[in-house]
Amino acid sequence: MTLRKAPKAAVLLLFLVIAIAFGGIRGPGKYNGVVIFDRWGSCHLYSGIYLMEISEKVKESLRSFQNQAVLIDVKEVYQPMNPGDALITKLQVLGPAQVLGPAKEADGSHRATPPSVQRLSLSVQASFPPDGRDELILELRNDDHTSREIDLSLLGLTLLSKKQGLECPWDPSDGPSYAALTRTNVDLLNEYPGGGSCLVNGKGRTVKLFVVAGAAVSRRVTLDPGGTIQIPLRFELSPGEYEFLAGYGGGVHETRPLVSNELSFDVDETGRAHVAKDARASNDGHSPRRKE
Repeated sequence: MTLRKAPKAAVLLLFLVIAIAFGGIRGPGKYNGVVIFDRWGSCHLYSGIYLMEISEKVKESLRSFQNQAVLIDVKEVYQPMNPGDALITKLQVLGPAQVLGPAKEADGSHRATPPSVQRLSLSVQASFPPDGRDELILELRNDDHTSREIDLSLLGLTLLSKKQGLECPWDPSDGPSYAALTRTNVDLLNEYPGGGSCLVNGKGRTVKLFVVAGAAVSRRVTLDPGGTIQIPLRFELSPGEYEFLAGYGGGVHETRPLVSNELSFDVDETGRAHVAKDARASNDGHSPRRKE
Protein backbone atom coordinates (compact mmCIF):
# COMPACT_ATOMS: atom_id res chain seq x y z
CA MET A 1 0.00 0.00 0.00
CA THR A 2 1.43 3.40 -0.96
CA LEU A 3 2.20 5.64 1.98
CA ARG A 4 0.64 9.09 2.00
CA LYS A 5 3.05 12.01 1.85
CA ALA A 6 3.29 14.37 4.79
CA PRO A 7 1.70 17.80 4.26
CA LYS A 8 3.98 20.45 2.73
CA ALA A 9 3.18 22.82 5.59
CA ALA A 10 6.11 23.51 7.84
CA VAL A 11 5.76 21.23 10.84
CA LEU A 12 7.80 21.57 14.02
CA LEU A 13 7.49 19.04 16.82
CA LEU A 14 7.63 21.02 20.07
CA PHE A 15 7.75 18.03 22.37
CA LEU A 16 7.15 14.34 21.99
CA VAL A 17 4.22 12.51 23.43
CA ILE A 18 5.17 10.79 26.67
CA ALA A 19 3.40 7.51 26.05
CA ILE A 20 3.71 3.77 25.95
CA ALA A 21 6.44 2.72 23.52
CA PHE A 22 5.61 -0.95 23.10
CA GLY A 23 3.20 -2.11 20.44
CA GLY A 24 5.17 -2.65 17.26
CA ILE A 25 4.04 -2.81 13.67
CA ARG A 26 0.30 -2.82 13.00
CA GLY A 27 -0.09 -5.14 10.03
CA PRO A 28 -2.91 -7.29 8.62
CA GLY A 29 -4.36 -9.82 11.05
CA LYS A 30 -6.89 -10.26 13.84
CA TYR A 31 -7.74 -7.40 16.18
CA ASN A 32 -10.05 -7.12 19.19
CA GLY A 33 -11.75 -3.96 20.37
CA VAL A 34 -14.94 -2.07 21.11
CA VAL A 35 -16.43 -0.21 18.15
CA ILE A 36 -16.65 3.48 19.01
CA PHE A 37 -18.31 6.17 16.89
CA ASP A 38 -17.32 9.51 18.41
CA ARG A 39 -19.29 12.78 18.52
CA TRP A 40 -17.97 13.79 15.08
CA GLY A 41 -18.78 10.49 13.36
CA SER A 42 -15.28 8.99 13.19
CA CYS A 43 -14.96 5.29 13.98
CA HIS A 44 -12.34 3.67 16.23
CA LEU A 45 -11.62 0.10 17.28
CA TYR A 46 -10.84 0.80 20.93
CA SER A 47 -8.97 -1.27 23.52
CA GLY A 48 -7.97 1.32 26.12
CA ILE A 49 -4.23 1.82 25.84
CA TYR A 50 -4.41 1.27 22.09
CA LEU A 51 -6.84 2.10 19.35
CA MET A 52 -7.08 1.43 15.64
CA GLU A 53 -8.61 4.09 13.42
CA ILE A 54 -11.27 2.88 10.96
CA SER A 55 -11.21 4.47 7.51
CA GLU A 56 -14.17 6.56 6.40
CA LYS A 57 -14.64 4.28 3.41
CA VAL A 58 -15.26 1.15 5.53
CA LYS A 59 -16.64 2.50 8.83
CA GLU A 60 -20.29 1.84 7.91
CA SER A 61 -19.56 -1.89 7.91
CA LEU A 62 -19.16 -1.51 11.70
CA ARG A 63 -22.17 0.72 12.33
CA SER A 64 -24.37 -2.15 13.54
CA PHE A 65 -21.65 -3.16 16.02
CA GLN A 66 -21.45 0.22 17.76
CA ASN A 67 -20.38 -0.11 21.45
CA GLN A 68 -19.87 -3.86 21.00
CA ALA A 69 -16.63 -5.80 21.49
CA VAL A 70 -15.77 -7.49 18.21
CA LEU A 71 -13.01 -9.49 16.56
CA ILE A 72 -12.12 -8.31 13.07
CA ASP A 73 -9.81 -9.61 10.38
CA VAL A 74 -7.83 -6.65 9.05
CA LYS A 75 -6.93 -7.00 5.37
CA GLU A 76 -5.26 -3.63 4.80
CA VAL A 77 -3.72 -1.24 7.32
CA TYR A 78 -1.72 1.99 7.12
CA GLN A 79 0.66 2.90 9.96
CA PRO A 80 2.56 6.17 9.39
CA MET A 81 4.79 5.76 12.46
CA ASN A 82 5.97 2.80 14.54
CA PRO A 83 5.23 2.72 17.42
CA GLY A 84 1.96 4.46 16.76
CA ASP A 85 -1.68 3.97 15.92
CA ALA A 86 -2.84 2.82 12.50
CA LEU A 87 -5.68 3.17 10.00
CA ILE A 88 -7.68 0.12 8.94
CA THR A 89 -8.75 0.45 5.30
CA LYS A 90 -10.14 -3.03 4.64
CA LEU A 91 -11.67 -5.44 7.15
CA GLN A 92 -14.01 -8.35 7.83
CA VAL A 93 -15.98 -8.78 11.06
CA LEU A 94 -15.45 -12.28 12.47
CA GLY A 95 -17.76 -12.05 15.47
CA PRO A 96 -17.56 -11.23 19.20
CA ALA A 97 -14.17 -10.44 20.73
CA GLN A 98 -12.10 -13.48 21.65
CA VAL A 99 -9.02 -14.24 23.72
CA LEU A 100 -6.08 -14.03 21.32
CA GLY A 101 -3.36 -14.40 23.93
CA PRO A 102 -1.15 -12.09 26.00
CA ALA A 103 0.64 -9.26 24.22
CA LYS A 104 4.41 -9.02 23.87
CA GLU A 105 6.59 -6.59 25.73
CA ALA A 106 9.18 -4.47 23.92
CA ASP A 107 11.88 -7.06 24.66
CA GLY A 108 9.83 -9.84 23.05
CA SER A 109 8.65 -11.43 26.30
CA HIS A 110 4.95 -11.97 27.02
CA ARG A 111 2.95 -10.15 29.63
CA ALA A 112 0.71 -12.08 31.96
CA THR A 113 -2.72 -13.24 30.84
CA PRO A 114 -5.03 -10.22 30.42
CA PRO A 115 -7.18 -9.55 33.49
CA SER A 116 -10.84 -10.43 33.63
CA VAL A 117 -13.09 -7.41 33.22
CA GLN A 118 -16.30 -9.15 34.24
CA ARG A 119 -18.20 -7.52 37.12
CA LEU A 120 -16.10 -4.36 36.84
CA SER A 121 -17.55 -1.02 35.76
CA LEU A 122 -15.70 2.01 34.44
CA SER A 123 -17.04 5.55 34.08
CA VAL A 124 -15.87 9.13 33.61
CA GLN A 125 -17.52 12.32 34.83
CA ALA A 126 -16.71 15.99 34.43
CA SER A 127 -15.92 18.27 37.35
CA PHE A 128 -15.98 21.74 35.81
CA PRO A 129 -16.85 24.05 38.74
CA PRO A 130 -17.11 27.79 38.02
CA ASP A 131 -14.63 28.67 40.78
CA GLY A 132 -12.15 25.80 40.62
CA ARG A 133 -9.87 23.73 38.40
CA ASP A 134 -11.41 21.67 35.62
CA GLU A 135 -11.02 17.93 36.14
CA LEU A 136 -12.07 14.62 34.63
CA ILE A 137 -12.97 12.03 37.27
CA LEU A 138 -12.31 8.42 36.29
CA GLU A 139 -13.97 5.76 38.46
CA LEU A 140 -13.40 2.00 38.44
CA ARG A 141 -15.80 -0.08 40.54
CA ASN A 142 -15.69 -3.71 41.67
CA ASP A 143 -19.21 -5.17 41.41
CA ASP A 144 -17.97 -8.65 42.25
CA HIS A 145 -18.57 -10.48 45.55
CA THR A 146 -14.83 -11.02 46.02
CA SER A 147 -11.87 -8.66 46.16
CA ARG A 148 -10.16 -7.80 42.85
CA GLU A 149 -6.61 -6.69 42.20
CA ILE A 150 -6.44 -3.88 39.65
CA ASP A 151 -3.34 -3.08 37.61
CA LEU A 152 -3.50 0.62 36.70
CA SER A 153 -0.85 0.17 34.00
CA LEU A 154 -3.69 -1.55 32.07
CA LEU A 155 -6.08 1.38 32.52
CA GLY A 156 -5.65 3.31 29.30
CA LEU A 157 -6.68 6.93 28.68
CA THR A 158 -7.66 8.46 25.35
CA LEU A 159 -8.50 11.99 24.31
CA LEU A 160 -10.11 12.46 20.90
CA SER A 161 -10.43 15.84 19.23
CA LYS A 162 -12.00 17.44 16.19
CA LYS A 163 -9.44 18.18 13.50
CA GLN A 164 -8.50 21.81 12.98
CA GLY A 165 -5.77 21.42 10.38
CA LEU A 166 -3.07 21.71 13.05
CA GLU A 167 -2.40 18.01 13.62
CA CYS A 168 0.96 16.29 13.27
CA PRO A 169 1.53 14.60 9.89
CA TRP A 170 1.81 11.11 11.39
CA ASP A 171 -1.81 11.06 12.53
CA PRO A 172 -3.37 8.10 10.66
CA SER A 173 -7.04 9.16 10.82
CA ASP A 174 -8.79 10.09 7.57
CA GLY A 175 -11.99 11.20 9.35
CA PRO A 176 -13.07 14.46 11.02
CA SER A 177 -11.38 13.63 14.35
CA TYR A 178 -8.10 12.18 15.61
CA ALA A 179 -6.55 10.79 18.80
CA ALA A 180 -4.94 13.81 20.45
CA LEU A 181 -3.69 11.61 23.30
CA THR A 182 -3.40 7.84 23.22
CA ARG A 183 -1.03 4.95 24.04
CA THR A 184 -0.75 5.88 27.72
CA ASN A 185 -2.13 4.71 31.08
CA VAL A 186 -2.88 5.89 34.61
CA ASP A 187 0.28 4.42 36.12
CA LEU A 188 2.45 6.22 33.58
CA LEU A 189 0.60 9.53 33.93
CA ASN A 190 0.98 9.31 37.68
CA GLU A 191 4.71 9.95 37.13
CA TYR A 192 4.85 11.79 33.82
CA PRO A 193 2.29 14.09 32.18
CA GLY A 194 1.17 12.90 28.76
CA GLY A 195 0.85 15.24 25.84
CA GLY A 196 2.26 16.73 22.71
CA SER A 197 2.20 19.75 20.47
CA CYS A 198 2.71 20.54 16.82
CA LEU A 199 3.32 23.89 15.16
CA VAL A 200 1.98 24.11 11.59
CA ASN A 201 2.60 27.30 9.60
CA GLY A 202 2.99 29.31 12.77
CA LYS A 203 -0.13 27.94 14.43
CA GLY A 204 -0.36 25.11 16.88
CA ARG A 205 -2.34 23.18 19.42
CA THR A 206 -1.29 21.78 22.76
CA VAL A 207 -2.49 18.74 24.67
CA LYS A 208 -1.47 17.89 28.23
CA LEU A 209 -3.11 15.43 30.66
CA PHE A 210 -1.91 14.49 34.14
CA VAL A 211 -3.03 12.87 37.41
CA VAL A 212 -3.77 15.50 40.06
CA ALA A 213 -0.88 15.93 42.49
CA GLY A 214 -1.72 14.33 45.83
CA ALA A 215 -4.14 11.77 44.44
CA ALA A 216 -3.65 8.40 46.15
CA VAL A 217 -2.73 6.33 43.09
CA SER A 218 -0.40 3.33 42.98
CA ARG A 219 0.12 0.81 40.20
CA ARG A 220 -1.65 -2.07 41.94
CA VAL A 221 -4.84 -1.53 43.88
CA THR A 222 -7.05 -4.07 45.67
CA LEU A 223 -10.76 -3.29 45.47
CA ASP A 224 -13.07 -4.88 48.04
CA PRO A 225 -16.55 -5.99 46.96
CA GLY A 226 -18.42 -2.83 46.02
CA GLY A 227 -15.23 -0.79 46.33
CA THR A 228 -14.17 1.95 43.94
CA ILE A 229 -11.10 3.92 43.01
CA GLN A 230 -11.46 7.47 41.73
CA ILE A 231 -8.68 9.05 39.69
CA PRO A 232 -8.77 12.84 39.15
CA LEU A 233 -7.20 14.08 35.94
CA ARG A 234 -6.36 17.64 34.98
CA PHE A 235 -5.57 18.96 31.53
CA GLU A 236 -4.19 21.87 29.57
CA LEU A 237 -5.74 22.00 26.11
CA SER A 238 -5.89 24.38 23.20
CA PRO A 239 -9.40 25.70 22.41
CA GLY A 240 -11.47 23.12 20.57
CA GLU A 241 -13.85 20.17 20.79
CA TYR A 242 -12.83 17.04 22.70
CA GLU A 243 -14.06 13.62 23.80
CA PHE A 244 -12.50 11.56 26.59
CA LEU A 245 -12.82 7.85 27.30
CA ALA A 246 -10.88 5.13 29.08
CA GLY A 247 -10.47 1.37 28.82
CA TYR A 248 -9.21 -1.39 31.12
CA GLY A 249 -7.86 -4.81 30.20
CA GLY A 250 -6.35 -6.42 27.14
CA GLY A 251 -4.93 -4.72 24.08
CA VAL A 252 -5.95 -5.13 20.45
CA HIS A 253 -4.09 -8.45 20.16
CA GLU A 254 -5.39 -9.84 23.45
CA THR A 255 -9.03 -9.93 24.51
CA ARG A 256 -12.12 -7.85 25.20
CA PRO A 257 -11.52 -4.62 27.16
CA LEU A 258 -13.80 -2.79 29.57
CA VAL A 259 -14.62 0.63 28.10
CA SER A 260 -16.04 3.69 29.84
CA ASN A 261 -18.68 6.08 28.59
CA GLU A 262 -17.51 8.83 26.25
CA LEU A 263 -17.50 12.34 27.73
CA SER A 264 -17.76 15.22 25.26
CA PHE A 265 -16.58 18.68 26.24
CA ASP A 266 -15.34 21.90 24.67
CA VAL A 267 -12.51 24.22 25.71
CA ASP A 268 -13.03 27.93 25.12
CA GLU A 269 -10.51 30.66 24.33
CA THR A 270 -9.85 31.26 28.03
CA GLY A 271 -8.91 27.62 28.57
CA ARG A 272 -12.07 26.71 30.54
CA ALA A 273 -13.92 23.50 29.79
CA HIS A 274 -17.68 23.12 29.25
CA VAL A 275 -19.63 19.89 28.97
CA ALA A 276 -20.96 19.57 25.43
CA LYS A 277 -24.67 19.30 24.77
CA ASP A 278 -24.24 15.75 23.49
CA ALA A 279 -22.15 14.64 26.50
CA ARG A 280 -22.93 11.20 27.91
CA ALA A 281 -21.92 11.83 31.53
CA SER A 282 -23.12 14.17 34.23
CA ASN A 283 -21.36 17.29 35.43
CA ASP A 284 -21.66 17.06 39.21
CA GLY A 285 -18.91 19.56 40.01
CA HIS A 286 -17.29 17.34 42.65
CA SER A 287 -13.78 15.93 42.90
CA PRO A 288 -12.65 12.81 44.80
CA ARG A 289 -10.77 13.15 48.07
CA ARG A 290 -7.00 13.32 47.90
CA LYS A 291 -4.04 13.74 50.17
CA GLU A 292 -3.22 17.25 51.36
